[in-house]
Amino acid sequence: MTCFILFSEIRGNEIGSKLGLPQYSYFFVLKGFADVLRSIGAVYVVDKIEEVDLVYDRSVENGDQCVFLSVTPPNLAPIHLRCPTV
Repeated sequence: MTCFILFSEIRGNEIGSKLGLPQYSYFFVLKGFADVLRSIGAVYVVDKIEEVDLVYDRSVENGDQCVFLSVTPPNLAPIHLRCPTV
C-alpha cells in the first residue's frame, strides 16, 4: 500500500482563529490533497514534524511505500527526514 504523510503548521481545530495570518491557506491545500490521496492510499496527518519518521518507519516495517508532503512554504520544508519529502 502507499502511505501519504501530510503536515501543515495550521491545523483544522485552530483554523477559525488563524484566518488571515501567514500560512493559514496551507491548511486548505492540505485538506484538498488529503481528500484526493485517500482514494489511492492511506493518509496520515501529523501535528509535528517529529512524527513523520515515526509514521514512516512503521509503514516501511509493514511493507508500505511512504512519502511526506510538507504543505508549507518551500523554505520551511524539512530536509532532514528519512521519509522521502515533497
